[in-house]
Amino acid sequence: MEEIDKIADEVIKFERNCVSGISTALGAPGGWAMAATIPADIVQYYGYTLRAMQKLLYLYGFRNPIANP
Repeated sequence: MEEIDKIADEVIKFERNCVSGISTALGAPGGWAMAATIPADIVQYYGYTLRAMQKLLYLYGFRNPIANP
C-alpha cells in the first residue's frame, strides 16, 4: 500500500506541474490576452484533473465508472 501511495503522490505532482505550467504560459502575455485565455485555462484545468482522477482510480483498483456504470 505504501508503494501505491508513493505512485499516487507522483501522479498528483506530475498533473499539478502540467496544469501550473500551462496556466503560466497562457497568462504570460498579460492584459487582455490573459483575460482571453481564461476559458482555455479552465478547460485544461478540469481536463488534467479528470485525467489525474482516472489514474488514481485505476491505481487503487476501482473500475472505470464511465465505461462500466
